Amino acid sequence: MKAVHLERPRRTHGFFIFTGIPCQRGFPCCAVWFGADSSHKRSWTHSGRGATRVMHTPHGHLPQQPASPAYSTMQRTLKFIHIATSAAFLGSLAAAAALAVAAARDPAQLPALRGAIAWVLWRVSVPAVLLLWVSGALAMLSRQAYMDARWVWVKLVAGSMAAAVVMVIAAPAADLAADLARRAATGQPVGAALAAALAREALWTGVAAATGLAAMALGVWRPRLGGR
Repeated sequence: MKAVHLERPRRTHGFFIFTGIPCQRGFPCCAVWFGADSSHKRSWTHSGRGATRVMHTPHGHLPQQPASPAYSTMQRTLKFIHIATSAAFLGSLAAAAALAVAAARDPAQLPALRGAIAWVLWRVSVPAVLLLWVSGALAMLSRQAYMDARWVWVKLVAGSMAAAVVMVIAAPAADLAADLARRAATGQPVGAALAAALAREALWTGVAAATGLAAMALGVWRPRLGGR
């Protein structure tokens, strides 16, 4: 039997119980800490054929069976959906910005291009950000390590903000700008309403893009944010 490597919690209120717990990977030795300490530290139990995963709770370090193939497949699927929808969301916002620049340079194409921007935001950005949020939330709920990490909660809040900004402000502003552009093309007076709608849509699309990039940065660098 291999030696057990254990990181002891910082506080020492409690006691250890050393026991043997049978599992499918062998007969490992498990060191469990019981007491008032609620800090989450990493520890490992070893069997003759490999390491057994350990669940950390305020009541002790409880051994867990290795992840099943179905669970691993679900995790990979959620990760793929999350990455793909992140790319689709940020790419659609970049496409909308490019169309806005083209519309500003060619006033004759303003109605068509403004309509294309509204279509991109509603048909690509909104579904992508919803799938992005749902896949991230499911991935977080399926792993205790994510539930305990503060950067994951901050990332969830940032994703919620990006989704709300696109659905509630940016996409409706794009619809209004497209409608006003069509009216202006037919000679109807729109006054300063069109310029205000364009500025509103550009501002909040930029805010959504910045929030999405911040959430992506959190997922890449994973700062501790004051966590233990």
